[in-house]
Amino acid sequence: MNLAPTHPKATTALLALAIIGLVGLYTAVPDLRDAALPLLTLVLMGGLFSLRPREVRILAGATMVLLALAVIALWRLDSSRFDPIQEGLSALMVLAMIPAVGFAVQGFAQRMAHAEAERQALTSALADMSMAVTCDPLTGLYNDRHMRECMAQEARRCQRAGTPLSVGVMDIDGLRRFNEQLGFDVGDQALRLWSQTAREVFRQTDVVGRWRAEQFIVLFADSSTEQAALGIERLRESLSQRHVGHLPCPAFSAGLVDWPAEEPIDAVIERACAALRQAKSEGGARCVVGSRDAALPT
Repeated sequence: MNLAPTHPKATTALLALAIIGLVGLYTAVPDLRDAALPLLTLVLMGGLFSLRPREVRILAGATMVLLALAVIALWRLDSSRFDPIQEGLSALMVLAMIPAVGFAVQGFAQRMAHAEAERQALTSALADMSMAVTCDPLTGLYNDRHMRECMAQEARRCQRAGTPLSVGVMDIDGLRRFNEQLGFDVGDQALRLWSQTAREVFRQTDVVGRWRAEQFIVLFADSSTEQAALGIERLRESLSQRHVGHLPCPAFSAGLVDWPAEEPIDAVIERACAALRQAKSEGGARCVVGSRDAALPT
């Protein structure tokens, strides 16, 4: 029996009405007195699971007072038909059960609340552990190990679907100089700003990770290099309008390549890094699309 609606205040009001009604029924209808007393206990048992301990005590106490007043009133007003000994014993049993039920339910509610708190703490700890294993602590992006796992999964998916896949490696221009002149705290702000902006600009299907100290890798799902280059330019435009403190956000260079299904992960990353080195050698702040047959340094 569960009379409790969702809202705690509504639960309390509903139970109070039910208790008043049952005590009134006990007082007014002699033939239903034997049924009214157990129902009082059932109402408390059925609805108190969602209440706070203080509300449990108030309702249990109010029920005891109302029932005691009803017995006294019946004894004085209708003593000829009211057997004070029999009815008093029945009421006494209920009066004894009500606090017991109240404390039992209160204890159950406290144990449930404790178990729920432990469950939430465990869930939070597991989430923290998962983030520590898969994410970079400074930027919140995937770390290089998890990025490799994501790349392998996405490559298999695109191969099955027959859709294009592109990989970009990006490097913040002049971040080392930024750190030397302004301090590592400012450099960390630049890294966090880049990461936050990348999450906002790139699609939900694109996977972004921190690759090395000042490098990032992006997996552009279902995208040719032409489509991925448009996303990189959107990121560049968005960053150009943002600041680290009072300074403009530093620019970045990018190397972008397509990823044919048969190419190993390390090979495609090396091609993207070669394109990135070319972008750096040409002055930075640009994106270079690498070719599949580009000569890679040994």
